[in-house]
Amino acid sequence: MTARRAGFAATIGAVLLGAGCGSHTVEIDAQEAWRHQLFADLIIHRRLDRERDVPGSTTLSLTVDETGFVTAACLSPYPGAPCHRLDPTLLRGARYRPFLRNGRPVRAHLYADATLLPLERPAKEVPFPQLDLATLKIELTRGTCFGSCPAYNLKIDGQGNVTWHGYSFTLLDGERQARIPVAEVRQLVRRFQGAKFFGLQSAYHASITDGSETEISLSMSGRSKHVSDYYGIEVGMPRDVRALEAEIDRVTGVDRWVDGTPETVAILAGEGVNFASSRGGDMIPPASDRPAFLEALLARIDRPDQVMTSRGDRALPIALIGAVRASELRSVELLERTGVTASLSPNEIDDALKAAALNVDPLLIARVMRWPSYKRASPDGKAAALSSVVNTYFGMVGRASRDRFDKRAAIAMLIAGGADPNRPVANGETLLALVAEPDVARQLVAAGADPDRQDRHGVIPLLANSNEETSLYLVGVTHPGVADRGIAQKLRQRAVERQWVQLSEAILAGRPNGQR
Repeated sequence: MTARRAGFAATIGAVLLGAGCGSHTVEIDAQEAWRHQLFADLIIHRRLDRERDVPGSTTLSLTVDETGFVTAACLSPYPGAPCHRLDPTLLRGARYRPFLRNGRPVRAHLYADATLLPLERPAKEVPFPQLDLATLKIELTRGTCFGSCPAYNLKIDGQGNVTWHGYSFTLLDGERQARIPVAEVRQLVRRFQGAKFFGLQSAYHASITDGSETEISLSMSGRSKHVSDYYGIEVGMPRDVRALEAEIDRVTGVDRWVDGTPETVAILAGEGVNFASSRGGDMIPPASDRPAFLEALLARIDRPDQVMTSRGDRALPIALIGAVRASELRSVELLERTGVTASLSPNEIDDALKAAALNVDPLLIARVMRWPSYKRASPDGKAAALSSVVNTYFGMVGRASRDRFDKRAAIAMLIAGGADPNRPVANGETLLALVAEPDVARQLVAAGADPDRQDRHGVIPLLANSNEETSLYLVGVTHPGVADRGIAQKLRQRAVERQWVQLSEAILAGRPNGQR
């Protein structure tokens, strides 16, 4: 741990002492914290300070006791930032499996992602109308946005008749009819009643632009109510409203029209769609992260390797790269069975390798490297994949990849597969200049990365790296390093500009290798 990070941890400990945080805490990294996490998402409702608090994603600094309960918490966007204390009772649901050191549970300090929201505005107590299926009308509309939000409208009557109309960014468009059991309709009405629907505000609108508005309405027994949600949870809309919107989608099965399911394939087959045409080709890439839908599509095509999209691209390689990027192993397996991995172009295999690297997943990287097309991977593609691994951190990968995240193993695998750690990467930079973790720098140097290699501007990694700990390591392996007067002067200047206390002290004390 650097002197600055140790000092920061000590400061946090002092600040939170009164809330149960002792001085003997262990710093926990993001990967270990996630593996010990016993909750899905952390959502905090509190009265927000208009000048300081911004609704939405945030980072919490947490102190966890030996039993895994949060004893102290504060809002902290990043280490060293002002830490605004929170009442730990707001995090009753945040429990961790105890952290162990030498087999014994310890007090821990860690950072966790969370969603900060204002206090919910409770619905008023308004009598709910008598159930009358003969007059019941339920409607949900999802609007367009500045992007690819699915836009559609659906209506449900008391007999379970569903009418859906897709407008944009839905797999199917136009009007579709379906039917759901009346029992489901009754249950849906009970969900409206549980949400106190008639006591809600008519609109919950946040001051955000270019988003999608969702509207739901209920008419029954001569009464009607309409609620508009535009980022409503960020202005106090009860979360029951979002749950109600999701339940309407689930009950009516909108996935078959919006995203694609095996039922979608059956519907289109009944309409005489030729899945080997560009119509089918356009569906295959979006199905890459929905293996059941993808499997149903592929089962309808005799030669899927020949299917083209409406843009004239081969559908299978696009889907394969998408499945790798999503870390959807079932889809990868389905596409491998088509034989597409033998016919990937150099650009396609490069893209697949980089997609696996962005997950920092050694097993997925090894899988791509076993494909027959891997022999076509370019030196630049391999170097770009190695750079992706080096520059990707645990918090950047999706949940599907986190169990297999292993940076050191991924680096070793790529280098064994021909990735050159000395090959220039983005903008002609050297890989060692980009490394933020000294252990990774050591691994790369041991694998042949040259700390004396200059980038396209003639700068060595030591004078381009932006991490103090890594720079301390590079001082000891760069030749002539600080023995060169010009290099020493430039390094001292960088240390002063970046307030690198430890590096400055090491240079002044004559310990150019950074050792204490």
